Amino acid sequence: MSKLVLFGSGLFTLITWLVIISRQVYYRSARAQSREFAPKASQLIMAGSVAECIELASRFPRSHVASVTAAGLSALQNKASNEPASGVVKKAERAMDRAKQLSLAELRGDLAYLEAIAAVSPILALLDSRQAALFFALTTTAPAIGFGILSRSRLSAFEIEINVSVSQILDYIDGALNSTKTA
Repeated sequence: MSKLVLFGSGLFTLITWLVIISRQVYYRSARAQSREFAPKASQLIMAGSVAECIELASRFPRSHVASVTAAGLSALQNKASNEPASGVVKKAERAMDRAKQLSLAELRGDLAYLEAIAAVSPILALLDSRQAALFFALTTTAPAIGFGILSRSRLSAFEIEINVSVSQILDYIDGALNSTKTA
């Protein structure tokens, strides 16, 4: 029994650190790609190059901002000639909301595993009286809880970036549709 507990504790520690490292790498990549994409996309949008901006977004697969931007601009690009402006804006809003939800789910990744491991590790350590089990529980629980808290704040920041992008794209779509209506 104690070997099984020790093995389980060690496995939990390994999984915890693998999840933490993989999420850190993913978060840095998402942030870097979004920061690179945003100014380029802004220039293309201001120039009215919607198709180029959508193509640019495809080159930033981890960017949460790029996926939401592409979803909104695709709704504008694929509008029917007789579709009312309000319908296009609603379609873009729904498309961006779907892209936002998918992006946030991707950013959350394996965080649920950390929460489960943080809850189970101390209990597992109580089943074994050896120091090693306690060591594994401490090297698993504290980082899992700490990274979970840190991840929640990062996810909030990512969500704010997405919401700002959604607002800006909706403003652009509304302006683009209204300028073609008055022209």
